[in-house]
Amino acid sequence: MADFTPSKARFLIWGAGPLLVAMLASSCSGNDPGVNAGQADQSSATSIAIDQAVDGATVLQAALDQLAAGYHFSSTATVNGTAAVTAAGDRVGDSTRMNVSSNGAAVDYVVTPTATWVNKDGTWSEVTDDTAPADPLGALRAPTSVTVAPSVAGAPMVLTASYPASALSLPGDAAVDVEFTIDGSALSSLSYSSTSDGGAAEVHTDITALVDTSPVTVPKI
Repeated sequence: MADFTPSKARFLIWGAGPLLVAMLASSCSGNDPGVNAGQADQSSATSIAIDQAVDGATVLQAALDQLAAGYHFSSTATVNGTAAVTAAGDRVGDSTRMNVSSNGAAVDYVVTPTATWVNKDGTWSEVTDDTAPADPLGALRAPTSVTVAPSVAGAPMVLTASYPASALSLPGDAAVDVEFTIDGSALSSLSYSSTSDGGAAEVHTDITALVDTSPVTVPKI
């Protein structure tokens, strides 16, 4: 597996997962490619088209706005169908605490708008990282297009939003599609996939309400 850095760890959660998993894929091999982001079942005879009056972009923005105070996340990046990196933690206000596991090792992170701390082997240290965004979900607020998938009445809404590769810190000019599941008015998950010479990769993140609402505190070094 590729070496793990704080910026790669945050990309897993904050909308640029393809960058991380592409790096992982370039150094992993074994299983056949073929991992695809989960798609809503559009073949059911009972599926109906969402009313055209529904503005997917507005629904997405409202769902992201609801997360401003904080949320809990659980993310998994797979490469060629095998889990390569997992991360779980809390976003509280403008800061994040999380645990990231990769290749049998687990590391704790504390991320604020101005600095990042990492805990390896029980010792906290501040690390230099200029990629920490003030708003982790900021890149997801400006899609070039949003489409609404057909849905059964009462079922969660599935949106597919397209972003320039650069918005997600990816090389090239190809658009990147991110699939969002909106349950009621709340964002419950997002996923996206990537391919590289190493195979197929996917990142899936579940979003739930905060259980631990205590502020993120800077470690004592």
